Amino acid sequence: MLHDMTDRVQLQPRTFDMLGPLRLDIGAESTRPYGGAVAVSLEEERGRLAPILSAVVALGIPVSIDTLKAKIAAFALDAGATIVNDVVNAGSAIRGTFADLQACGAQPVAIAALVVLGQSAAKFAADHKLALEKIASLPNEIWIPAECPLCARNIPLEDFLNTKAGVA
Repeated sequence: MLHDMTDRVQLQPRTFDMLGPLRLDIGAESTRPYGGAVAVSLEEERGRLAPILSAVVALGIPVSIDTLKAKIAAFALDAGATIVNDVVNAGSAIRGTFADLQACGAQPVAIAALVVLGQSAAKFAADHKLALEKIASLPNEIWIPAECPLCARNIPLEDFLNTKAGVA
């Protein structure tokens, strides 16, 4: 975990320089919806980031902050991060992050994601005149319980994700 790598980040700026990354994405809380990810407090997340954030920003490479918390995004932007990386799905995270960034005085100019699920993000981007950069778009099918294939087999979503059970 990056919060355990403070010395390595501070001692290896030339390694990052040689690799030539376009940006460094750092975070201090897992946002994985599976695999036992545990939420951390605002104070713990800030405590994990504080020792390394200035060192990473000092490398001169654009820094992306991966967080779900507006106060952490504001903290990182104040420290020199230039991108906020949040989870994108049905659009509620985008709306919340957009509002939080505006409240911090930031002017969002784009939304970017590896994969955008459904149409909510595209509609939000168009409504707010933001660029939407993505590698792929996939449908986001939402079933009512009577039509859900997992519900029909009495498989809770958490079990499905943890055991990778198939849906016939």
